[in-house]
Amino acid sequence: MEDFLTIKDLLDTLEAEESRPEDISYLEWNKIKKKIIASIRQWIDTSSRCKLKLKYIRHVLDLHLNLISGFALDKQGYENHFDKGKWKLTKGSLVVAKGESCCTLYKTQGKVCNNELHATKGTSLELWHKRLGHMREKRLQVLARKSLIPLAINESLSYCDHCLVRKQHRVSFSSRSKKKLKKSELVYSDVCGPMDVETLGGNIYFVTFIDDATKKRIKCMLKTTRLSKAFWGEATQTAWYLINRSPLGPLNFEVPEKEWTEKYVSYSHLRVFGCKCFVHVPKEQRSKLDDKAVPHVFIGYGDEKFGFRLWDLTKKKLVRSKDVVFQDDQTLGDFNKAN
Repeated sequence: MEDFLTIKDLLDTLEAEESRPEDISYLEWNKIKKKIIASIRQWIDTSSRCKLKLKYIRHVLDLHLNLISGFALDKQGYENHFDKGKWKLTKGSLVVAKGESCCTLYKTQGKVCNNELHATKGTSLELWHKRLGHMREKRLQVLARKSLIPLAINESLSYCDHCLVRKQHRVSFSSRSKKKLKKSELVYSDVCGPMDVETLGGNIYFVTFIDDATKKRIKCMLKTTRLSKAFWGEATQTAWYLINRSPLGPLNFEVPEKEWTEKYVSYSHLRVFGCKCFVHVPKEQRSKLDDKAVPHVFIGYGDEKFGFRLWDLTKKKLVRSKDVVFQDDQTLGDFNKAN
């Protein structure tokens, strides 16, 4: 634990009032604080092959056990299940950790993710960079200043290999054409194709439409996952979805989707294209011995009714579901490691 204290980016302040647990009085908390020499954040690899993020970990003198608060996990959206000397921690349909009773407590196995210690500072910005289809840092900061995404404004984005190697130039239009004030009054269109590989639906072309009044556009997203070329259609649809949620200079850094629909645009549901995820299997579709959740690959967004677009690697088919738990930091290559 002493090694963690040298990494300033992981330190949480103890001055803030919210650092005091709600079930401890001010008097008791003042006594406890005298033995607390630091508070840190940490990722733990659990026995269920999941990563569990723990916040406000107290490094207490003379304490020889690592204790996890069930109440704190509840506040983070996890569910604790206790039955016949067994403990299970879940989030949605995903089992995050398991444990067994030991004396009057429950014991679980886990190890510190050392690689996360060195990546903590840039994780948030890099994650949103990937979720938004490798958006430029300037536009990420615009969304952060508008409080549309939870991001520290003073963060800087490190070099992205995929952006440097596969960056495309955008199509420019003649400056002589006047911008129209009404939506759909002037729309540019272009056909791209034929592609070398068909999409999952058998397509080899895609069409782009750019409305001159709102700059609403569709373009192919450069893939950074290990998915085959057959997924270029899904990548194109995802790119269209993300580009329309990106602030643009000609619109005074407003978002095309907001200008087009005149509705609030949410970003909380965005995930990294091609990341690993677990989909809940309905009770009527599984037996008692089957898993309640099966791994898939995230390949796009749907509407509120049908949920996310996912790829079942085992059955080789497209699945739509809202009951999904995502692992943004894992891609197709992690499936092979797990198997």
